[in-house]
This record gives sequence, structure tokens and C-alpha cells, in this order.
Amino acid sequence: MSKKQNNLISLEKHSQPVVNTPVSKSLLYQREDGTVVQCYVDSEEQEKEWRDEILAETPNAVIVEQQGHGVPFEQDDKLCAYWDAYKIDDTKQCVDVDMEAARDVRLTNLRGIRSDTFEILDKDVIVALGRGKQSDVNIIEKQKQKLRDLPERVAPALKKAKTLKDLNDIVPPELYA
Repeated sequence: MSKKQNNLISLEKHSQPVVNTPVSKSLLYQREDGTVVQCYVDSEEQEKEWRDEILAETPNAVIVEQQGHGVPFEQDDKLCAYWDAYKIDDTKQCVDVDMEAARDVRLTNLRGIRSDTFEILDKDVIVALGRGKQSDVNIIEKQKQKLRDLPERVAPALKKAKTLKDLNDIVPPELYA
């Protein structure tokens, strides 16, 4: 893989920026399929090559410049969890967040955590049954029902969220029971 290919960052390949690459700025653009791609630049020559390559791939691309390694919403998205919700705003010439897509990302994330919690509770049920503790089984089943109801219960909070921080603040306690 060439150095140039190493500097092309898309969430398809990486979950966070490659911080050991010398970078003066990043170029971001949106592919035809909607994917936002970040290209790290370490020289003027490389920047010109990237711009030429971007425009060859996506002729109408709006290219957004950003200083350094940073991801567009680094403060609230340190792990690039919402990368699929990033969109290039042609009119403002900046990277913006599609909040509807970000809400879907957050719900998918919560469902993943919920799945892990289900596994733990399933094991707890087996232990309780083995010990003949039906009352414990009943308690665990109630916890599992709360988890099943979770997407419906968090829907109003997700809908109300206006920022990535708002979405990150949605942490139902039963996920960590």
C-alpha cells in the first residue's frame, strides 16, 4: 500500500485517525455514495495530488479543509462513532452532522450494548435455575423485558437530541445492570 493510500481515511477502514502520520491539514469530501472521506495532507504537493484525485473520482465534490488531524466533531465524537452521519454541506462548505443518521447510529450502538447485557443476564438465569431460585429468575426476566423495551423508551430522548453530545448523554442505566 502506498503512502498516499495510507493517508486516505474513511470509517470503512479505520475507527479513529492515524495519529502517527505527519499532517498539516486534512481534506474532507463526500463520495457519490454519501461516505465522507478524510485525506491527510503533509505537503503542498500532496495536497494538489489529493485534490486532483478527489475531483477525478467525484467531479462535483466540495472539498473542505481542516487544520491538523482532527475529525470534524472531535469534542463529541472522539472515536468517530458518528462518521456515517457526517455530510458535506455544499452551501456552507463545511462538514455537518445529519442528526437523523446520528440518531440511528446511537440507537444501533445502544442495541449492541443491550445485546452484551442480554448475554450476561442469560447466564444469570441459568445460574439461578441451577440453584432453584425462581424468584431470581423472575427478577432477571423483568430486567430483560426492560431491555427489550429500551428502543421504544429512548426514542423520545433520541428525537429530542440536537447535538452529538445530547446523543452521547443518552445512557440508560439498565444497560449496565
